[in-house]
Amino acid sequence: MSSFPQVQKIIQEITDDLYPGIELLFHKVSTYKKNETDTESLEKAFDIFEVLKEEIHSLKKYELKLVFPGIKTLFDEMGAAIPQNIRINELHDLLKKKEECVRNKILDLEVELEDTLVNPLGETINFFKDNYFCKKDSFYKFIAKLQKERAEKCDDKDILEPDSLAF
Repeated sequence: MSSFPQVQKIIQEITDDLYPGIELLFHKVSTYKKNETDTESLEKAFDIFEVLKEEIHSLKKYELKLVFPGIKTLFDEMGAAIPQNIRINELHDLLKKKEECVRNKILDLEVELEDTLVNPLGETINFFKDNYFCKKDSFYKFIAKLQKERAEKCDDKDILEPDSLAF
């Protein structure tokens, strides 16, 4: 049985639930920043948050415009040749860098806030730790399964090596 339906389900959850949840939290943090009287003590945390926000928006664009459609193209028809215009390795490297930056910003934010996680910034940290990273880990796990399935199915065909399909 193909893992493709599971990947499609995870992509749907990322686009329909995860990213809207993040946007809601980003809005809450922005509102909190506007209404908070003691923003000086949180200035560094807000700076980190702004970088996190930019990275997430950039990552979301790449995923929605390139990654998710590329996955559909690559894995929907397992026997099909890989389109030459999809640069899998480059996308993979870019995603790894962006995901690592997101992880680092969440860690930086957590360290900056120390034990003051009872505000929207803390909610954001918890959401990423409890939801975002888990969902993304599941996504990459199923992509790896799809790679394995494709490699097994296309054993003797002229396709790229499975390692070059890594997401």
